[in-house]
Amino acid sequence: MGKYLLAHDLGTSGNKATLFSTEGQLIASCTYNYDVYYISNEDMCAIDNITTCGGSYKDSDNISF
Repeated sequence: MGKYLLAHDLGTSGNKATLFSTEGQLIASCTYNYDVYYISNEDMCAIDNITTCGGSYKDSDNISF
């Protein structure tokens, strides 16, 4: 059996794995797409219990989910 290289890309909207031979030949590739959910600025303010909220956060360490 030959040697292979497995490349893995965990992206924002999907998970992709690609298998190559050590000579660089593409053997197989598979992608699993998943839904992306975005949190609104209003929701982020509610999570942090902030009464007034602007467009950015000064202290990102205080952001929690």
